[in-house]
Amino acid sequence: MRSRGEGSVAIVAAVAVALSGCELVRGVDPLEAHPDVVVVLGMLVAGEREARILASHPHRLEFEPKPQVTATLQGPGWTADFTEDLPLVDCFDVGGNWHAPSKCIGAILPEQIGAGVTYGLSGTAPLGSFSGQATMPMGPELVHPAFALGIPAQDEWGPVDVPLSYRVEADAGMVLADVGEIFELQLDGTKEALSDVGYREFPKVLASFEADTISVFQRRKPLRFVVTVLTVGWTYVNFAEFHGIDPLPSPWPDFGLTGEGVFGYFAGKTPSRPIEVHVGPFDNPDVVDPEDP
Repeated sequence: MRSRGEGSVAIVAAVAVALSGCELVRGVDPLEAHPDVVVVLGMLVAGEREARILASHPHRLEFEPKPQVTATLQGPGWTADFTEDLPLVDCFDVGGNWHAPSKCIGAILPEQIGAGVTYGLSGTAPLGSFSGQATMPMGPELVHPAFALGIPAQDEWGPVDVPLSYRVEADAGMVLADVGEIFELQLDGTKEALSDVGYREFPKVLASFEADTISVFQRRKPLRFVVTVLTVGWTYVNFAEFHGIDPLPSPWPDFGLTGEGVFGYFAGKTPSRPIEVHVGPFDNPDVVDPEDP
C-alpha cells in the first residue's frame, strides 16, 4: 500500500487538521440522521500506558448531554476498561475539537502500548455495540540526525531548518514530525520554556517516507527542543482520506472500527526515539554539522 500513501496528497490537510488538535469537520449529514449516533475515535500511542478515545454526538447541539458509551481495550492477555473521565484537551491528538456533545475517556493499562502488537476495542453506545482492531505500526528508525544536533545560531528572527531522514516499514500509512520541550536561553542565563502556541503546525505531516526538512522558529536566542518522528497506521489514513464522502467507494476502506449507530476509527501511532536539537550554544551539546553525512 506504500505507493498509494505516497500519492495521496489530498489527505494531508485532513490529517494535519485532525492530529494538530483543530476541528475535524464531518461532511453534511442527512437531516434525518439519528440524534443518538456516536462518533468513536481511538488513537493508541506506542510507549504510553494510557489509552484514550473521544466519543461525540455529531447530530446533537453542543449543550446537550454527552454520549453514554462503555469501552474496553483488549491487549495480549489482559483487558482494561475506559473508566477515566479526562479533559477534552487530552483527546485533541485523537480527533480534534468537535462542536458537539463530546467526552474524552481513558483506560490505565497494565503495560505500555507496544509497536507491532494488535489491540482490540469493544464497547456499547446508545444504538448498539461496536468493536475494532488496530495493529500498531513499527516505529521509524532515524538515520539523520542520529543524536544531539547542533545548528549555528541565526542572525535574525526566523525559521531554522532541521533536515530529517528516516526508515519506516510498509505498515506506516503516514509519517509525522513533532516538536516539543522547547526552551530558549535568555541573556541572564535562565532557560525559559516556550509555549506550543508558536508551534501549532506540529505535528507536521512529512512529505516523504524517507526524508524531509522541518522548520522551527528562533528569536535570535539559543534554542533547545526535541524532535520525534512518528509512523501512523493505515486505518487512520483511510479514515482521513474518505471522511465525509458519501457513499464510500467499494470496497470500503478499513477504519479499524465498526458498530451499530457508531462510526469512527481505531488506529495507532509509534514514535521514534526523541532527538534533542540545539540552535546556537545551549549547554554545550555534542555538535554535529547538519551538512555532514
